[in-house]
Amino acid sequence: DSYNIKIASLGKQNEPEKVYIGNVQKLLKNYLKNSSDNKLKGQVFYNYRCEFFKVLKKIEGNLPETEDVSEQDLNDVNDELSNIGIKAKSSEGMIYLVENNDFGIQKFVPYLGKNWNDFYVIRKSENNELFDDGSLIITKEELRRRIIAWENFLNKYPNFPEQNEIKEKLTCYISTYIRAQYDFSNEDNKLSTDGINSFNNFISQNKDSKIYSVVKKWNKLLKENNYKYSEKLESFSYKNPYEVKKHNKDIFDWFSP
Repeated sequence: DSYNIKIASLGKQNEPEKVYIGNVQKLLKNYLKNSSDNKLKGQVFYNYRCEFFKVLKKIEGNLPETEDVSEQDLNDVNDELSNIGIKAKSSEGMIYLVENNDFGIQKFVPYLGKNWNDFYVIRKSENNELFDDGSLIITKEELRRRIIAWENFLNKYPNFPEQNEIKEKLTCYISTYIRAQYDFSNEDNKLSTDGINSFNNFISQNKDSKIYSVVKKWNKLLKENNYKYSEKLESFSYKNPYEVKKHNKDIFDWFSP
């Protein structure tokens, strides 16, 4: 309660967003260093992340619009925001902002429980963007590994505060892994060898996955169509066990930080 009161007090000072969140981070680090209650510290850190992403989106909305982002544009934004854990990236001629995982790992994770450490280890391992110009730019096999990593995390930490973030990622990953039309080559309209091998790996290695039965049915349908694209595939439907109906904050930008 004392921490939240101090945060509210900082918010009333009408400082620029980057100054405000920088002061919050100093207060947070001091609190985490001096508290011994990992559960409470985890909740406080979760509350901080909610506020952090609100500020991130405000700063992003105030960035100057440009038709073509140059390397210097990105460097300028990063120079301005790196000290508060925000990283600038570009896609399709626009600058977007994400959380800098290294900042969180260095500043806060050493004072948190193992669950937060594992959370950031997985986030940091996702060092490749997911899409570019509407196409998947990582392999299906890497996407399979991301799905399983987050599933295992949720199994290990069922009460983790950031379940919504993880489930939102899983929602995107699963829908991309299954029924993605761009999986099929323009030349022969057939699923790539990587895609075929990845589905076989999923079936042989991930029987405990919540989407195992879905992947198995999808792979069976693909086999029946000789792994070629067909209108029959359009009729395939499934229920995503990780879909989040209500989000408590807007944090997922469809790219990996």
